[in-house]
Amino acid sequence: MIIVVVFAILITISYPSYSEFILKSRRLDAQSEIMGLAHRQEKHYAANATYTVNMMSLQYDSSTSTTTVEGYYQVSVEPATAACPLSHCFLLKAVALGHQKNDRFSVIDLHSSGRKQMQEKTSGNFHSGWDD
Repeated sequence: MIIVVVFAILITISYPSYSEFILKSRRLDAQSEIMGLAHRQEKHYAANATYTVNMMSLQYDSSTSTTTVEGYYQVSVEPATAACPLSHCFLLKAVALGHQKNDRFSVIDLHSSGRKQMQEKTSGNFHSGWDD
């Protein structure tokens, strides 16, 4: 009986850490897809002298967004702005889906300048880089 109690205590202590580790590791799904999308954007730019928001032009099935391979994020190209016209730059965004919404970071971004950032779910603050 004591062994069962000790085992239950160990599981209670370790499960939150394990859950956090799983959520953190799933960010790689978004990061990988974003890097692939950035590569496609650069190929499109080399051929057309502009970036695009139409993901079908980048060989995706949908014109507006795609779900990552593992299905944990929805990835899209943000619309052009005065600060970031498609003739000069792009901004890629991955938004958490399903259980991944429980991660402390809900959005992962990559700018054409190479700037990487993640948006914290609770505060909305952005953290530089993809490491936390």
